[in-house]
Amino acid sequence: MSAVIILLALAAPAVAQTKIVAPNNNYSIQDDIQLGQEASAEVRKQLPMLDDDRVDDYVEDIGHPLVEAIPAEFRHNGFRYTFDVVNQKEINAFALPGGPMFLNRGMIDAAKTEAEMAG
Repeated sequence: MSAVIILLALAAPAVAQTKIVAPNNNYSIQDDIQLGQEASAEVRKQLPMLDDDRVDDYVEDIGHPLVEAIPAEFRHNGFRYTFDVVNQKEINAFALPGGPMFLNRGMIDAAKTEAEMAG
């Protein structure tokens, strides 16, 4: 009997997965892309960018598998996911509509592993 209870307990998490539902968005996909591109340009003007190809490649190598893991029902062909590093010591990251993502150098410095940074 206890073996059955253990098997049921182990199987329960697989059955009880939370269903992710996208929230309603009052903006069109094209609006999201345009807003994100405009905001991204403003970020680049107002914040100090790291502009280090080696670090950019490193961050992109971590970010692109995350993009590939987006479930098909949440993907949008027009979104262009980019990963850029802001040269600030604070631990912070943010994403803009349409795909641009920014993370602070402090987040890279503080992370003990790539998985921790990606999380």
